[in-house]
Amino acid sequence: MSNLSELRQLKEEYITQYYIIHEQSRLTATEDNKKQEILRSPQLNMLRRLQSSISLLPGEQLNTWQENLEKNKKHVIN
Repeated sequence: MSNLSELRQLKEEYITQYYIIHEQSRLTATEDNKKQEILRSPQLNMLRRLQSSISLLPGEQLNTWQENLEKNKKHVIN
């Protein structure tokens, strides 16, 4: 019986830890709105245009930054 109660306790701990990590990896609606605002911003569009015309920033660095922003915490809490 001890093993069964140990397994139940481990399961509860796992569920708790999973929930904590899940909540930390999600964006709130406000955070998602801010992310979308950045992705649609005139500043980012200008930076893209500058990138294509002059070598101000290594092209891959801007692309990587944008991809990371888009991937970052994709799930939204409503």
